[in-house]
Order: sequence, then structure tokens, then C-alpha cells
Amino acid sequence: MSDTRGLDAQHGPPDPVRGDPCCRVPCADAWRDLVARYPHQFGGAMLVNGGGCMWGPGWARLIVAVCQRGHTLAMQYAAPPPTITNLQDRWGSLDVTWTLPCDAPEYRAAWHRSVRAARYRSQKICARCGQAGMRQAVRGWWVTLCPSCALAWELRLRDFLWSGVSH
Repeated sequence: MSDTRGLDAQHGPPDPVRGDPCCRVPCADAWRDLVARYPHQFGGAMLVNGGGCMWGPGWARLIVAVCQRGHTLAMQYAAPPPTITNLQDRWGSLDVTWTLPCDAPEYRAAWHRSVRAARYRSQKICARCGQAGMRQAVRGWWVTLCPSCALAWELRLRDFLWSGVSH
């Protein structure tokens, strides 16, 4: 039986070298830039240690596009922008949790379409490097990776699982 210290169903194995997006560790620099660029779209709770934002650097451009769309819709409807309360990799796709400060049905529908489109696109973009990827199960973890990142992650996961096994 393998040792699963530090391994849990939500976060996956830790990457000792650098925060691995497949382990749901936020890319700190990209996160700070995002919050600085769109401060009104993020709740205060998320600003503490990355809060509920767990995503890979390969999805950074996609997340910026979601924020830009929220800003554009807010200007279009003369309303505050959507508040994003959670960004994370869930089952190999981008999950965005949000609240809208405006009850206009058109605003809500347009924002919902944008979030749904981002979730769909995230299943085709490698969460690690941003290249074309595919959603797949790697040793029981659902991830969206390109072939080379999937192989690298599988090898790290294998090494992690075997690291605590005594012979």
C-alpha cells in the first residue's frame, strides 16, 4: 500500500519544485497581476493566500479574458462587474464561482455564457503550459494537459506515491 501523506482528493500531490497547476496551486505572480488589474471583480476573502483561486499558469490568458468580459458587460449594463468568488481547476476544467450585483436578465445570461465558454475552452488548453491540451484522467486525477506535461505530471505523481513506501 502506498503512502499518501499530503495527498487529498481536492488538491492532488504537492510539487516540491514549483507550484504545479495540476496540483491546484495558484500561480502567485499571475494572481497578483489579475487582482491588481481587476480589483472590483474579486472578493476580499480571496486576497488571503490566494484564497479560493487554484489554477495553472496555462489558463492565465483564459482567466484574463473572463475578467475582461465581466468588465465589458459591467460597462455595457452600467452596473458593477461580477464578483468572482472562486477560480479553480475542478475535474480538469476551469470552474468559476461568481455573484452578480445586477439582476438584469440579459446581463446575467451574457455573463453565464462567458463563464460556460471559458469552462469549455479550458478543457482544450493545457493548464500547465497553455498549449493545446485535452482533458484526461492521469492515475485517477482529472487534468487538462498537453501530452508532454501529462507525462511529466504522471512521473511526478508516481514518484510521490512511491516516495513513502518502505521496501
